[in-house]
Amino acid sequence: MGIAASSVIVNNKSREYLANVLSPQQQATLGNGADLTPEQATAVHQAFSEAFHIDMLASLGVAAAAVVI
Repeated sequence: MGIAASSVIVNNKSREYLANVLSPQQQATLGNGADLTPEQATAVHQAFSEAFHIDMLASLGVAAAAVVI
């Protein structure tokens, strides 16, 4: 569940935050050193930070359930 859920969250947040900021080509090459303006880099940072935060909340829920069970 962890990797699959994390991938879905990152993809959704990337689309949500970056659709109006980056071109489809820039979105496709994010991990390969895409040249970004400072504003674009900030948007990418915000998208991935928000996705990480949500991932950690989901992990917390799974961990709490594991303790109870």
